[in-house]
Amino acid sequence: MKSIAILGPGAIGGFLAAILTRAGHNVTCIAREGVEFKNGIHLESAIFGNFRVFPRIVYRLDTEPDFILVTVKAPFLRESLRAIPKEQVKRAAMIPLLNGLGHAEVLRGDFGPRIAVGTIGRMEAQLEVPGQVKHLSPYPPHVEFASDKDIPRAALHEISAVLSGAGTSTAVLEREAEVIWRKLVRLNAIASVTAASQKPVGFVRNDPEWRKKLFGCVCEGAEIARREGAEIDPQEVMREIDALPAELSTSLQRDIAQGRPSELEAITGAVMRQAEKYHISCPFIREVYEGIKTKYSQLVFSSI
Repeated sequence: MKSIAILGPGAIGGFLAAILTRAGHNVTCIAREGVEFKNGIHLESAIFGNFRVFPRIVYRLDTEPDFILVTVKAPFLRESLRAIPKEQVKRAAMIPLLNGLGHAEVLRGDFGPRIAVGTIGRMEAQLEVPGQVKHLSPYPPHVEFASDKDIPRAALHEISAVLSGAGTSTAVLEREAEVIWRKLVRLNAIASVTAASQKPVGFVRNDPEWRKKLFGCVCEGAEIARREGAEIDPQEVMREIDALPAELSTSLQRDIAQGRPSELEAITGAVMRQAEKYHISCPFIREVYEGIKTKYSQLVFSSI
């Protein structure tokens, strides 16, 4: 049994808390101040079943776990980290599972070299209200880890075994760049294009104009990934996208539609900034980024 802390028990964090608690681990959820979980966490899933668990809920971490999974969204990362005193992570590994770029650097700046890079994919979940999570994907999520220097591979394999024992699929990769860009090339394309079009994946991959933009974003992302040291095949990424459920939406798409703080700068904006670093032209990514910015500003203005 492992002691696990999860920062941000929202849709992803709540899902992980549910399956890890059911698997017998000692799970502590670090929630936002004022958010109550009177009835624990209830998970509704076609493949994991419907069940309720009662992990420990705190608003400030008060004991050091074996490892910490960071699952808040990018706009809330720095504020959320205030709930983790540095003295509670002297030995604990910290693994951000956020979308986009730059999160490991933030954690290393605050907590030092106890950070691995992680991603969670094949995952669609929604939070109904605090503590009520709907897992919508027709398959288990896939989690990948790597650490270039901070965490020994043996320790990452232990964490991987904990998650796979709870029902996910996992992989420990050789390099952080592989972990980041294996997901980000695909995610940047589908999140950006669905957010710009406000249409589900099935529409954007079947409409000729939107598919052109989708494939353009994939190709540009793959070129940036290559410069970062990760070889990504754009055609393979498109095959993965073509296999996604047609009705799939993205959290960026939903957040933009509702005028909420989004991961736009952590995903699309961050990818563009990496392109600029390598002097790579990315007209497709830039076009959808500007379209999203326009749509978002209109939504914010109309809500005032």
